[in-house]
Amino acid sequence: MKDKELAIAAIKESTGVWYLLGGVFDGSEGRIYVDGVKENTTPASGVLGTTDQPMYVGYYEQNPYLLHGKIDMFRVYYNKALSDEEMLTLAKVRGLN
Repeated sequence: MKDKELAIAAIKESTGVWYLLGGVFDGSEGRIYVDGVKENTTPASGVLGTTDQPMYVGYYEQNPYLLHGKIDMFRVYYNKALSDEEMLTLAKVRGLN
């Protein structure tokens, strides 16, 4: 995935409500999910590589992409791109959808 390519979701957030955000890259597109529902896709090709650069969560170097809230948990896992159905299942298991 080329540098700076990402999918963005516009969330009309509510105070006191938790959201499960998920991102998937499958080699041809990036997808972002909110509570298990796909909100946006961005065409992107390539493979994910490794880097010695820092990874930021809730921040993008170009404003206005700053998180105004709290992150309770953050994980990077799975050695495959999850499907829409698998992302929805993750949200349901956590009681968010």
